[in-house]
Amino acid sequence: MASRILAIFPYPSYSHQVLHHSLTQALAEHGHELIVFTANPMNKNITNYHEVPLIFSNEEYKKIFNHFDMKRLDFWSFSPGLYRFGEIICDATLSHQKMQRLLSSKDSSEKIDLIIVSMLYWDSLYYLSDKLDAPLIGLTTFPDISIHGPMMGNPLYSSYVPNYLTPYSDEMNFFQRINNLYFNLRQQYEYYMVNLPIQERVLKKHFGNDVPPISQLFKRICMAFVNGHPYLTYLRPLLPNVIQIGGLRLTKMNKTLPTELKTILDKSIRGFIYFSLGSNFKSVNLGSNIINAFLQAFSELPYQIIWKFESDSIAKKPDNVYINTWLPQQGILAHPNIKLFIYQGGLQSSEEAIDSGVPLLGFPIFSDQFYNLNILIKRGVARALDINTIDKNQIKENIQEIIQNSSYRDNTIKLRKLLEDRPQHPMKQAIWWVEHVIRHKGTHHLHTRSQDLPWYTVELVDVFGFFVVLIVLLFLLGWTLWRLAIAMIKAQGWITFNFGKCLSNSQSDIQVQHLPINNFMNSLKSLNYETQDVYKLPMFTQSIDRLSLEIDDIREDKCRDHAKLIFNHLQNVTRWAIKFYDASAKFPEGVLGGSTYQFGNFDECLNIGVDNYDNVPLGIHGKYCLGEMTIEVPEFYFIRNDTIWVNFKKKYERYDNTISKLHWGICVPASCSANEIQRVVKRLTDYVFEGTDLIVSPVITNEKCYSKEPLTADVYDIIYIAVILTIVMLIVVSTLFHAICGKNDKQLPQNMFHQISNAFSMISNFKKLCGPGHDSNLNLNCISGIKFLAMVFIIAGHCLVFIIGGPILNMDYWEQAVGKAENAIFLNSPLLVDTFLFLSGLLFARILLHELDKRKSVNFIFLYIFRYIRLTPAYLIIVGLYATWLPKLGSGPLWSRMIEEKARCQTSWWTNIIYINNYINTDKLVSTLYLL
Repeated sequence: MASRILAIFPYPSYSHQVLHHSLTQALAEHGHELIVFTANPMNKNITNYHEVPLIFSNEEYKKIFNHFDMKRLDFWSFSPGLYRFGEIICDATLSHQKMQRLLSSKDSSEKIDLIIVSMLYWDSLYYLSDKLDAPLIGLTTFPDISIHGPMMGNPLYSSYVPNYLTPYSDEMNFFQRINNLYFNLRQQYEYYMVNLPIQERVLKKHFGNDVPPISQLFKRICMAFVNGHPYLTYLRPLLPNVIQIGGLRLTKMNKTLPTELKTILDKSIRGFIYFSLGSNFKSVNLGSNIINAFLQAFSELPYQIIWKFESDSIAKKPDNVYINTWLPQQGILAHPNIKLFIYQGGLQSSEEAIDSGVPLLGFPIFSDQFYNLNILIKRGVARALDINTIDKNQIKENIQEIIQNSSYRDNTIKLRKLLEDRPQHPMKQAIWWVEHVIRHKGTHHLHTRSQDLPWYTVELVDVFGFFVVLIVLLFLLGWTLWRLAIAMIKAQGWITFNFGKCLSNSQSDIQVQHLPINNFMNSLKSLNYETQDVYKLPMFTQSIDRLSLEIDDIREDKCRDHAKLIFNHLQNVTRWAIKFYDASAKFPEGVLGGSTYQFGNFDECLNIGVDNYDNVPLGIHGKYCLGEMTIEVPEFYFIRNDTIWVNFKKKYERYDNTISKLHWGICVPASCSANEIQRVVKRLTDYVFEGTDLIVSPVITNEKCYSKEPLTADVYDIIYIAVILTIVMLIVVSTLFHAICGKNDKQLPQNMFHQISNAFSMISNFKKLCGPGHDSNLNLNCISGIKFLAMVFIIAGHCLVFIIGGPILNMDYWEQAVGKAENAIFLNSPLLVDTFLFLSGLLFARILLHELDKRKSVNFIFLYIFRYIRLTPAYLIIVGLYATWLPKLGSGPLWSRMIEEKARCQTSWWTNIIYINNYINTDKLVSTLYLL
């Protein structure tokens, strides 16, 4: 079916027009009628082929671009001229008499069935698709569509696809990726913000203000032909409406040679080198230094040089150099004596050289020439010269390397075979797609949704921005709450001590305001006996002189020797000995405010003698003990209600502080047993409080004493780790299998392996988790949401309990915190637990009713077995963690409190596994609330 096709190619570059004319001429030979607006008419007598010369295009091009220096030519200095040139060309093309006649014609026989426009900087011409009601195909001679790609739904891949204006390959380092991204963004910015407003100005000039924005006209481009090939470009994903037609014109190249030139080439027995910079750049403009460098290098070579030089003569031209202002490139490249092609890196010249099996020496100057040459260098068929550093030696060495190293020609022939090995010739492919567009009046069936979305939606900027804002807000909220909590705590006097590293390997940065306590204590010495007892209460740790006497009375020999050594070095202010004193708790702070724990520094004590950094004597190591000091006060101390002894009276009313015992951290030699330490401390307290009615009873046990020990693993620990690693491996393998072998469960083989992989696959489980459930007709999202929120509040309440009950905060804080309104929702809300349990039962009852409706009966034994199998694996993992590795995952003076469940797991694991722990050994429950 013959169709009328309008083609517009206003760019006055012969190399560009050759590709355009090859396609339009082939379409005419297929019976279509072509109306071609071109800056370089062929002037051939072809049936159904009507050329409209755009001669003004050549003149304007020369005015704008002839003044550029090749060495300083870059895209950003070149692009403003292109934008101005595009405005002039589009204005002149739309004003052309024959274009106006096409636009105003009402004759149905003159209807245009398809428009082909070269894609560069004449975007206002896309509006012709609307005016003539014809589908539009874009055609570019570049190997990539980085400018128009995003507009057609093809995103930019700045991470591994270099912009064709950069000298990078697809193996970019970090800074090259930054620059590549900069090129892409700047190119897009200039195109949208500079070029498109210019084109819209042209559009409004010819068609009025009631025209769509240029950005909307890109949707009219139903297909793009790109002069690329997977082997001549860097691989990247392309939508099906982008067709690569690299090598389209190679079949119909004229390879005949003039007689004179053929004779010269035939006589070049040792071979010849062909040198041409294409149609856009002239060798005569290279500059005398570069020209002389080439001439000197050529004079030292044994090969004939064929140089396309735009002048009749060159000064000091060697005898082996032949110049001419025009040369038949295809015929020269096809000659058997050719050794090398020196060129500017143009894509069309690259295709012609590869088609003839000729290796290349590139001389890139501008635009996509660096891009093209980098690919050929990567393929092993070319080398490159740098226009800024070129000299005779560089030219000669590169020429000799390429000619003498046969791998370049071999790789060129191999690349040619790859380019030829395709299911369909690119010309036939292009014609088929042209006729496909005509037959279906466009390619709406290939339209991608990304063309309709704003760029920030396509690139997920809004999604990432949402998460960034969310994270920032959560951080600000947490920071605000933290500052508010600190302000409230400081205002109410809750923080009264500096505990150092106590619970784990973390430090508190809370600074303590130390009072001038010595002056205060000195003022108490002259008061009555009750006040003197208060004076003595905190002083026993300062009885250094008495300590030296007690050391001599230590019964354990090794402990006594180490203690004496430490005491002697302590008097000499030796660093390692001072650490024993420094790591021990000193004056008790905030006791009346509820701070009954005085920790000292746990890690400092345990690290003494470990790495021998302080030259600690051999065998001496630190041992941290957290002792309890029970203080019994006689009844007659409570006669007055305004003394501090009231705080020592046992009470049960909320908010009344009761001091029953103090906890004191001390650092001692590791060679001392807990019993011996307790005995020495008891003798010290008896000495300090001698003559008072206070009874101070220290208790130091092995369970509260810690020393540095290497991490060990028994057989149960190893078994647990092996089980966990096996589960992790199953999850990873199953997920990879699911992702690679089938995105849909139905695509996977239905066998035992599939069932196992489906059970462990994160993809499958995520679908089930987010899916509608068994009965999609019944929407229980609201109930599930309430259950989820109840669970969140329950977990938050327990987290708050752990925080409040930890060693960082005073015990008095717990007494007051439980009554705070902001904490009541977490701490005083049994309804949350009731809600969670009620909804869990409700959902389970629904399952039972659903089974009754479906099967008219329920197999309770099977139901219990199924639920047991479902719950027990996760339960066993938690029980195993508590029974094996949990005690080894942390350390600290109160760490034993955090791992009390280890003993419960080891003694009552069987009651937990068979779920009778609510009836037997109820005091040995494991953390199962969140699982069950």
